[in-house]
Formats: sequence, C-alpha cells, structure tokens
Amino acid sequence: MLKEGEMSLEQLYKMLHVSKRKAAWMLNNGIIPCWIRPTKTHRYIILREDVDAYLQKKRADRRKEIPVGIFNAKPTRRKVEINHQPMDSATIAECYITLSDDCRDEYKAHVDKRLKYFSDALSVEQAAEITGYGKGMILYHIEKKDIRAVFISGKYIISKAAIADFLVSDTAFEIVNKSEWHMNTILKFTKKKE
Repeated sequence: MLKEGEMSLEQLYKMLHVSKRKAAWMLNNGIIPCWIRPTKTHRYIILREDVDAYLQKKRADRRKEIPVGIFNAKPTRRKVEINHQPMDSATIAECYITLSDDCRDEYKAHVDKRLKYFSDALSVEQAAEITGYGKGMILYHIEKKDIRAVFISGKYIISKAAIADFLVSDTAFEIVNKSEWHMNTILKFTKKKE
C-alpha cells in the first residue's frame, strides 16, 4: 500500500505522458529516484517530490538524460525529393527530434507562411489533408490537447494557428514517420538556414 506522497509506476507514466516501458527505464536508470522492491508486481515506489523535481528541469535538460531514439520505433526509410535532390527522410527525422529555442520563432514564421493560403478555421479532415496525416492522428492529438480545437455541432473546428503551433511543438518533432508535407516543411526551412 502506498503512503501519502508516494506514487506507483502506473501513476508515473500517466503523469509524464510516456509509455510504461519508458517510465520503468527512467526509474531503473536513476533518472527519477525510487525504491525498487524485489517483487514481480508493484516494484517501484516513487516519491512525488522527486517527480516534481524532475518536472522542474528544463525540457531540453530532461531530453539529454534519455538517449535519442531509444523508445522510438525504427523509422521507415523513404525518399523525399526537395529541388529534385533525394533526401533520406529517416536521417532527417532522427536529426530533428528537437528544435533549438533560438530558431523556433523563425521556424514558426516559416510554417505560418506555408499555411498562409488556407482557411483560418479547419475541420479535422481539412487539417489532415493539409498536414498529410490521417484523421485519426489529428483526433489523437486533439484528445491529448497537443492541438487546440473547439467542439461545435458535433465536430471539431481547429484554427490554422493551432495547427501551426502543433507543427512547431516538440511533440510534432518527435513524430518518427513524418508526413511528406511535414518533412518538406522542415527540409525547406533547413535549406533557408544553410
């Protein structure tokens, strides 16, 4: 039985919005301190204050503690052509797991420019068509609150600004198999920065 101020593995992974496997790896590798009991169930006892201390760290510092790609599915390799030059999208996806803060505003302006001619209010279907992702994925990120949307007359309405904010977010950069439109947006931005 957990005491006040203690958490289980199940509570931890739900709080951090990570997989159970990733949460267990973090505990086993000391990213978040805990007691590990020699039992098959309820092995981990985590103090809430240790989790709060972990969450107080900057996101960039937290990412450095976990090897990139260790919990991602192996990306499918496919070719993306930019200016008739094939580029390996798996390599690009692995390189762009995070976006440095100093160029985030520039990237946001680049995304806004690519979305300029679309309507300001979009349905899930339109957002999916624009970004190249499936309706299910758009709905998944709406439910996770990664994409802001309002529910009106039985359907979600998404602002163009909310789509842009999502595409600039760390969550979008963590997508391993990015859509062709999303990948092209990133690649065109990197060409401008070279």
